Amino acid sequence: MKKKTVAKPKKNTTLDDLAVMIADGRKETVKLIADGRKETVKLIADGRKETVKLIVDGRKETTKLIAEGREETNELARMVAKGFDGMYKEIGEIKNDIDKRFEGVEESIQAVRGDILSLGDRSVQRYEFEDLRTRFNRLEQKVKAK
Repeated sequence: MKKKTVAKPKKNTTLDDLAVMIADGRKETVKLIADGRKETVKLIADGRKETVKLIVDGRKETTKLIAEGREETNELARMVAKGFDGMYKEIGEIKNDIDKRFEGVEESIQAVRGDILSLGDRSVQRYEFEDLRTRFNRLEQKVKAK
């Protein structure tokens, strides 16, 4: 047969025992809080380092993009300048062509003006036609009256 084991009576907890347990619990709690603080500080420091690295990398990338944009803008400015140079050359050629075409125009206009002014000497003025018409109408009336 088996022997029955008898449970040992539990020791009563005294106030001193409770004080020791509370002190041990406080020490453990303080240790856990300190470890948590250390871990939190480490995480914050790592986060700060990562944030600073990201900011620095972002600044570098932004600076690079700005430099590329400036270079592209400068290249575009050079292309536009070349286009204007070509336009100035073409406009100059067109101006020279127009100047050649109109070289004799001024002299021709002066000649036409002179011709128009000389027509006045060889043509009958309007008021002279009016006088002749009036005389002609009177003569017609006299001839009809007879």
